[in-house]
Amino acid sequence: MKSCWQHLFVMVVVAMLLAALMPAAPAQAQNRICFNEVPDCIEGRFAEYWQKNGGLPVFGFPITPAFQQDVEGKARLVQIFERNRFELHPENARPYDVLLGRLGDELLQRRGTP
Repeated sequence: MKSCWQHLFVMVVVAMLLAALMPAAPAQAQNRICFNEVPDCIEGRFAEYWQKNGGLPVFGFPITPAFQQDVEGKARLVQIFERNRFELHPENARPYDVLLGRLGDELLQRRGTP
């Protein structure tokens, strides 16, 4: 009987070690939102922010995939939605690592209005 318990214990320990060594799925793959209406998806931190702060009624559909863009002199990962632009600022702690674009300010600057 003691041998059976030892064998079971060894099997459990081996299973736990194997599970710990398995690579974890990337966070972006776990948090991906796609739509039938548009070709672009929302992934990772942008998907999290979109869901927690109003989703479709507030931001609309994504109209671009995430891409690098110069924002205030720095290259940022951004994604444009129907009603705003998400910017990833990894130097900021959550929840301030995703900021919304200053679209009105940018429009005024393009028009030459301070």
